[in-house]
Amino acid sequence: MNIEIAKHERMSETGSSLIRLIQNNEMPVLDLLVREAVQNSLDAALSGEGYVQVDFSIRNFYRESLARHFDGIQERLAELYPEQQYRLLEIRDSNTQGLTGPLHDRDCHAGEFGNLIKLVYQIGMPQQREGSGGSWGLGKTVYFRLGIGLVIYYSRILENGKYVSRLAACLVEDEKKEDALLKDKGHHRGIAWWGQKVAGDSTMPITDEAEIQSILESVGTKPYFGNETGTTIIIPFLRDDLRPRIDFSEDEERSESRDPWWNHSDSDYISVALQRWYAPRLMNPDYPYGRWLRATVNGKGITKESFLPVFKTFQHLYNEAIRFSTSEQEVKQEDNIISSKIQCLPIKLRSTFVNSSIAGWVSFVKLSGNDLMMGPPHNQPSPWVQVFGRDKKIESNPALISFTRKPGMIVGFEYTGKWVDGIPRTSPNEFVIGLFVANSKNPLLEKNPKNPEKEYLLEEYIRGCEKADHTSWADWVPSKKNPLIIDRIQKNLVKLITKSYLDKPIQQTVAKNIALGKLLADVLLPPEGFGSISSVQSFNQPKGKTGSVTGKNPRFVYLAPPVYEQELIRIDFELYSGKLNESFEVKLKVISESGDIDADAWEGDQGIGTMFPVGIHRFTIDSIVSSKGNCIDTVGQVIIDQTNQEVVYKDMCVCLSKSTKFKQSSGIKFQNSSGKTLKGSFWITSDDKNIRVAFYVDTPTGGTNS
Repeated sequence: MNIEIAKHERMSETGSSLIRLIQNNEMPVLDLLVREAVQNSLDAALSGEGYVQVDFSIRNFYRESLARHFDGIQERLAELYPEQQYRLLEIRDSNTQGLTGPLHDRDCHAGEFGNLIKLVYQIGMPQQREGSGGSWGLGKTVYFRLGIGLVIYYSRILENGKYVSRLAACLVEDEKKEDALLKDKGHHRGIAWWGQKVAGDSTMPITDEAEIQSILESVGTKPYFGNETGTTIIIPFLRDDLRPRIDFSEDEERSESRDPWWNHSDSDYISVALQRWYAPRLMNPDYPYGRWLRATVNGKGITKESFLPVFKTFQHLYNEAIRFSTSEQEVKQEDNIISSKIQCLPIKLRSTFVNSSIAGWVSFVKLSGNDLMMGPPHNQPSPWVQVFGRDKKIESNPALISFTRKPGMIVGFEYTGKWVDGIPRTSPNEFVIGLFVANSKNPLLEKNPKNPEKEYLLEEYIRGCEKADHTSWADWVPSKKNPLIIDRIQKNLVKLITKSYLDKPIQQTVAKNIALGKLLADVLLPPEGFGSISSVQSFNQPKGKTGSVTGKNPRFVYLAPPVYEQELIRIDFELYSGKLNESFEVKLKVISESGDIDADAWEGDQGIGTMFPVGIHRFTIDSIVSSKGNCIDTVGQVIIDQTNQEVVYKDMCVCLSKSTKFKQSSGIKFQNSSGKTLKGSFWITSDDKNIRVAFYVDTPTGGTNS
């Protein structure tokens, strides 16, 4: 291919300035790459249903095989890169239009440059397609930061009924560096192109299929065939320092929470970055605005099942917002533990829109570490690690809020600032996660700044609010008046989430100790008319009796009034296991007028069908009295919670049991505890303070209530 070196001209950019155009040094370069490359592919999606395919590949290539195609830098490449093989990154999309438009600037008419010229030869030319991602045309500069600044563009398009291919290359480098490829090429800007010669020293993409095939073979790239169209971007001489590097102080212990597994491989990092930024659209056929996204990394597909839990949650939140946004509600409500807890509310703005006042929907959910599979056997990292790559070391968790518009890319994740401030914080093991989905099609009362005769949709206003790196929204003034739409969305979002998690209004919020007393009475006492005789034991132990309890069957006794501890209810108990050496289980049940309901019955098709509303947060045994009256202090040795679900103490096994459908922690199983009297505590949670619950001792020969 022939070289074209960009000359110095008035108001022209240099290579060093182009590389710095996106001033985003906080986000890892691989995240910037995924956001830009995938959005370019989605913007070029063919019309119709189905998906856009984007494939990322990292592999080796032979330097000499590639260098021979690049006029003017062959010797310099051999001098600077003497090894035989180097790495490259290939990003290939299909079911897209490809790089359409004229091959050269001279063929452009009335400013219609087309995708090819905008991507390869120009800078600062945004997508004009309605609902597209790019609004600045600067994101592509990330490609030049991944290697030595050399990028190859290959595309196949359908033009006038025929399939044609085109290939070109571009170099953008810091012209002042000693190892610049264009060093000793005269007075230049650090920018060059390769293609076929036209009009003197100018070039345009090559279109000869045989020559294109030869270049693709030199880097191991497969050509498009049949009726395929799309674009492939090839970045040779891939750098080895692209992933985030976490510096540990000498007294810091290296751990998975500080250094997640995806930081050890470029391909793993890209897989997680695809989930992080495109959870609403990735592997989601319910995406409502066109083709959804399917992706692979080194030939391995990203499936819904492989999503990290927090990104799976964001897709559930997105689908719930879409379901509420359509009057037909065609999107099926997903049957899983996360979706069953999601709340979705409209955010309304007055005097802003032509028709509906809805600016969008906020879907949000409060999840425990167990819901997010942070405990064994999954041991997933916290949401902070999944989103930001590192734990935030926050004692009380703030909400984690994100926002998106029509393209389905998550713009940013916020845990401070206007999107979050005011939402109540949660305990360390609870997380409030929310997603705002813009009502993109809603027309504004404001006149369209580009065409006053055309509808001005909220999508276009928000698109103008995004900065060049698409990581935040900030209000702007499209005409004389600033509508402050983003600011008002943020305030209403915080109010709605805050209100949903606060207690009821003052007339319903009796003093906490009084309301709690009633709740705990319902927890401990059976319903009116239940059983033939009362089986509730006194809170006070009989005086002078310190030996073991006797009898054939297990018996459960409350030792003291329950205690309210940070949204949890602590219940101190004494449990006699009975003389029979067999397993048994202490379960939670909801008491109703028609009978008691355990977790599986509640969640089953013949029951309520939702997640069991009470659960065991923590369980401890503080002492064990043997059948001979010997007392053993076990404080700190038998603890069951979401991270430690089974304990073997001497010959006794204690483990957490869960409901079959929604995996709610609803019981404690005991084995080999015959003749022992156990003292300890339960900590339970409740999603509904109006229900009545009780403990139930379930044995192989039948259950007994306490």
